[in-house]
Amino acid sequence: SIVLPFGFEPNSVEREVEIKDVRACAEMNLTIRLVARAWGSVVDASGRPVAGVGIDAVAAELAGYSPDQYQRPVKTDERGGFEFRDLPPGAYVFGIDLTKAPYQRPRGASIFLPGTRVASEAAVVELKAGDRKELGVLQLPASK
Repeated sequence: SIVLPFGFEPNSVEREVEIKDVRACAEMNLTIRLVARAWGSVVDASGRPVAGVGIDAVAAELAGYSPDQYQRPVKTDERGGFEFRDLPPGAYVFGIDLTKAPYQRPRGASIFLPGTRVASEAAVVELKAGDRKELGVLQLPASK
């Protein structure tokens, strides 16, 4: 077994190695990475949970520029909840339609956590290795 320092997670599934002789040894390559987790929820303008919405995590300095996707958006569950389980440490903004998906048409106007369309008003969340942070609620603006 391997014991990882706080904030690191293995990048692969558990594996077993068979050593047939007590005088022998074996070599196994593992990949580990620094990660943080963040979670929150999405509600509509009336405060009801919204399921099936894709949430993006974007480096804070790229907010408002619709960068290419660094990772796939996570979807909200039936209670409107979402969770990013493997973000590298850094400063992030979270929201809907913040990135450009490859080979797809633009989706619509961006909505940043906590519920603004203005990138400079987005909540910036600093994640360090091993952090587990609740992001709060992203409230969708009322439809026009």
